[in-house]
Amino acid sequence: MSYHFISYIFVDTILVNRDDTIRFLRNYPLHKEVKGITRALVESILKAMPPENIPPESPQLQREQPAVEETEDGGLTFRIPATVWRGKLDHAIYEGMKDSYPQQVIAYVLFYWCGADKPETGHKTQMDRKTQLGRLFTEKEYSDPKSYRNLMNRLLEEADAYHIVKA
Repeated sequence: MSYHFISYIFVDTILVNRDDTIRFLRNYPLHKEVKGITRALVESILKAMPPENIPPESPQLQREQPAVEETEDGGLTFRIPATVWRGKLDHAIYEGMKDSYPQQVIAYVLFYWCGADKPETGHKTQMDRKTQLGRLFTEKEYSDPKSYRNLMNRLLEEADAYHIVKA
């Protein structure tokens, strides 16, 4: 069925493919569900999306082993290579680190190292940033943004027990 007749009825309307639009707007947070675009729908489309285009000769394809050292005081030092986090989208960093690093380390890297240089982090406050990042760390759907911030606050507080440095 063709929907082109809509553009004739509503002159200021454009027609777009829903899935392609969600992929294109993947860096923008979904603050609330609108007109049938649910969080579950967005996540399923983004999970099915192929990984970022990386040329085969790129050093980013080579997985670097996480560098973890025990300090004299019994704490842990995590050396995070720039190839793991620099220039990548938040969800790509999370997916790339989740099997190798504790969530506290991932939260630290995302919040402190990746906030200022990313287009998707155009938040006015740290609270907005924590809310966005908190959504990455839970499958649970909270009705209020404060729950996501509380989760991030807890993870960042627990990250204080580690020494996290750029490698």
